[in-house]
Amino acid sequence: MHTLLILLLTGLASAHMPVFNDNLHEKDVHGKSWALYETMQAGEELLVRLTIDTGQNFSISVNMAGSQAFEVGTDYVNVSVRGHNASAIKCDPLFNGWRVLSGTHASGVEDQTKIIPTTTADEPLHFEIFGVGYYRKLAACQGKVPVGDVFNVSVTALKDAQISVGVGMAESFSFTDIILMSIWIVQTWFWDGYFVPWVVSTVAIAVILIFTYSELLRKAFVSCGGSISFFTSYEAETAVVRSILFFNAMQFLIRLIIINSTASMKSVDFSLAIPIGVHILLPLAVAVAWGNLQHTQIAFGVLLVYSSTLLWSGFFIIPAFCVYKIILRF
Repeated sequence: MHTLLILLLTGLASAHMPVFNDNLHEKDVHGKSWALYETMQAGEELLVRLTIDTGQNFSISVNMAGSQAFEVGTDYVNVSVRGHNASAIKCDPLFNGWRVLSGTHASGVEDQTKIIPTTTADEPLHFEIFGVGYYRKLAACQGKVPVGDVFNVSVTALKDAQISVGVGMAESFSFTDIILMSIWIVQTWFWDGYFVPWVVSTVAIAVILIFTYSELLRKAFVSCGGSISFFTSYEAETAVVRSILFFNAMQFLIRLIIINSTASMKSVDFSLAIPIGVHILLPLAVAVAWGNLQHTQIAFGVLLVYSSTLLWSGFFIIPAFCVYKIILRF
């Protein structure tokens, strides 16, 4: 089951693994991609240390939160990389932080510093479909490393900014990553200035669910003093699963509405259909189906796989609930 979950998530997702307060020195940047999130003040320097072997891909992008106001013609960061023959790394002109490498090249041995050009133009924002957020590219470079080394990437903020540094292009998720994905997603939203909307929406959704299941909750409180059999009832199982599915769908719906109503956002494109389908319509469809299915071991098993891999704002409640129910039925 562990391997199946990882394969499903890896195949369906196209997102870097979020990390906070880390220089990536001990991380695998060839077999896995990362997104380092920082809140930087003008004058602060962020040092990212990347261990890359000869012939492997050097891939980095520096982005600003798409929700942050952007002044055209203003540099927000300086970006450089130092390491063996760093100046020989030829940045792929087609690379914007999300495309793959298009070319290769040569060698020698000497520590060098390469300045990575930054953009001050008002370029289209990149929409991250699974994490659901907009990113503004400030700098990007991808090319083959002629001589292996620990490459030190320096990002110096010239103005206060919410900075994300993307490293690597290989999508890979561990079992721990899957369990904690909801937490990482919310943290990236907070980095994007979404703390207050998230708290308000969470409270509002909770109130709706409490009102919807008020009679069920009343029965639950009554049953606490006597039999606990109520908590294994079909009605209770349906309510628990539907509540989390609804919570997930509404969180992403509200998030999409808010970030796309911001003046700094670019025009809507087809990529919006993916989060609408995966994060909103699919959970609601599963919620409807769950109330009309027999809650067998197979049903809980299918729900376990689905909720572990695609329910990115469910805080792993349904998978834990499914495991509990499957164990009870043995």
